[in-house]
Amino acid sequence: MKETHPAAFFQSGLLSPRAHAALARSTAAAAQYGLTFTPAQLDMLADAEARALRQAGRIEFGEGILPRLLYTFCDSPFLDAANAADTLADLQMLFYSFQNETGDVLSDDALLCAMRAVYDGAGGSLSYLEGVEPERLVRIAMRGEDAGPGAAQPQMPTDMDEEEDF
Repeated sequence: MKETHPAAFFQSGLLSPRAHAALARSTAAAAQYGLTFTPAQLDMLADAEARALRQAGRIEFGEGILPRLLYTFCDSPFLDAANAADTLADLQMLFYSFQNETGDVLSDDALLCAMRAVYDGAGGSLSYLEGVEPERLVRIAMRGEDAGPGAAQPQMPTDMDEEEDF
């Protein structure tokens, strides 16, 4: 039997059992806000995460960012159910790009919350979020700088696993 190198699973977008379980929990939480995903959409999101990691030159251990991204954004009034999968794929790309650009000075959760604040403050504009200077995200996360008119600082749900990715 031919042995498959673990990197092959990563590059093919296959999820580990831990990542699959985390994604199942986050999609259940998102369903409370009217966001449901087909198996094809979830496969697309897993593939999008693998592409985003490759493009950013990063490696993610553990369950990846998608479950926490979904928890952070699922209750945004600007995340449209019809376009949620595509928006989340774009947010994954932005997340890893911002991680690189900020030099990893923010925790994953702090960066996600800052991204959410800007996204909501800009009325759900991905193009606005994409154009935000990384230093501004750091200021929003660390000093609570206003992210825009009507922006709220979202909090991570308390039922999330607290394990850190290495």
